[in-house]
Amino acid sequence: MTVSTLNETRTLCRRLAPLVLAATVFACDALAQENNSTGVGVALGIGSSSIEDEDAPDDRFDGSDFGWNLDVEWRFFKHVAVGANWTSFGEDTDDFNGAETTIGIDGFGFFVRGYLPVTPRLTLHTRYGETSYNVDIDPGIDTVFPLNDSANDFGIGGDFYINDHLAVRFEARWLDGSNQETAGLTTLGLRWQF
Repeated sequence: MTVSTLNETRTLCRRLAPLVLAATVFACDALAQENNSTGVGVALGIGSSSIEDEDAPDDRFDGSDFGWNLDVEWRFFKHVAVGANWTSFGEDTDDFNGAETTIGIDGFGFFVRGYLPVTPRLTLHTRYGETSYNVDIDPGIDTVFPLNDSANDFGIGGDFYINDHLAVRFEARWLDGSNQETAGLTTLGLRWQF
């Protein structure tokens, strides 16, 4: 995939995410869950992550590791929630820019999540957020990306409810940084609705 194709794909994702979120928010109430799942929820997921960086001339960092995500959200309407997340994409080592380089990414961000109840036990969701990440590069220095230069954070997933409060959550997220840094995290975990 060329850089121009990758940039076109990123632009398309940025434009489609709000439309998908809006469609989820205004979904038909006939599909709604039997119980109204509004309130505060906490979700913890663990799984595989990927880290890519293409801003070195003619080189690309491509690594993968084990990551985790913790979400705390307020679902104030059965179709919409806002929240904060703490995420680690882990760290990996790859030959990059002429040296063996280790990159680790940890971050904190805010998001909006749109829910689409499909059955009384299954709910799909999309998320969009802005996330500030601390990138630890060795050899190199710690680099902090502040919120005004943060990465876009996209995600899709689903919750399968075991009971009124506990659900199994599957989620895939993509981080799109401003300097050709990208990361992905696919997690399986649990969500508790208070």
